[in-house]
Amino acid sequence: MPSTAGTAGGTSSDYFSVVKAGKEKEGAGIISPTDPVTPGGGGLMGRLKNLGKTGKRGAMAPETPGAIGTAAEETVAAEVEPEAEEKLNPEQTKHLNLLSSLLSNQILPPHPNDAPTVTFPPHTTVTISEMTASAEASGGMVLFSGSVGSLGADVEALEMALPGWLLEYLLAGRFILPPSGTAGQKMGFLLLPWKGGKEVLPELVGSQSRLTASRFLRVSKVAQYVHDKLLNAAKEREAQEPAEISELLSEEDREYEVLCNEQVLSIGMTLAAVRQYVWRNAGELVMHYRIKES
Repeated sequence: MPSTAGTAGGTSSDYFSVVKAGKEKEGAGIISPTDPVTPGGGGLMGRLKNLGKTGKRGAMAPETPGAIGTAAEETVAAEVEPEAEEKLNPEQTKHLNLLSSLLSNQILPPHPNDAPTVTFPPHTTVTISEMTASAEASGGMVLFSGSVGSLGADVEALEMALPGWLLEYLLAGRFILPPSGTAGQKMGFLLLPWKGGKEVLPELVGSQSRLTASRFLRVSKVAQYVHDKLLNAAKEREAQEPAEISELLSEEDREYEVLCNEQVLSIGMTLAAVRQYVWRNAGELVMHYRIKES
């Protein structure tokens, strides 16, 4: 469960924190990442097979009149000066290895609540550009250009143009931030009792209702957090003022739901998705909880 800083008596472990505030044909090369990727280019498996491939051997030296030596010696002489080995760009090698790893495992796309389906007209242009120091003035260096209607045929070119972090998210459902970006993984929000029902529930942490949690925490965890906090509060009241056992059992069986902007949230949504698609406000995210309506 979320990690919440207790107001008295140490801390407890949960998700929240309370804030007091086949070989290719010879001659096939590997596409340079600095060149735009043309849709319909070579296949991915061909590029993977070409990874680490050395240059062709030199042709057999033609015989000259009066040459002395055996056929074996002539073969050795022909191989003395082979073509230079192909130089692979380290970044491209890393990209191809990542693609190979992702495609060799089960495809696990992100949850629809995190990446909902959006329909665009087939003629909509899709462009992927890379910002570099030299290309900044011109608006970036184009790596891929196509249309929505042709993306199915251009998928291999698209895989070569997409950055590695996006491939991991789309193919494996992993969203990894560098160490410098860990601070952006958490977000603050207010969690308050719903005032519109017949029974108004108590606040979870007194006057300190602002919490912080991972942007990828799901609403189901928030609802479970509410349940656990209210159940613990009921047990504390029962210890101080013994009440009917049935009241405590009723508290254990209760289910809660979370709302934002008067809308009941799907338990599969993340906090980031709630903020972007439901809250849609520049201010701090505000959510409410209430007893689940049957």
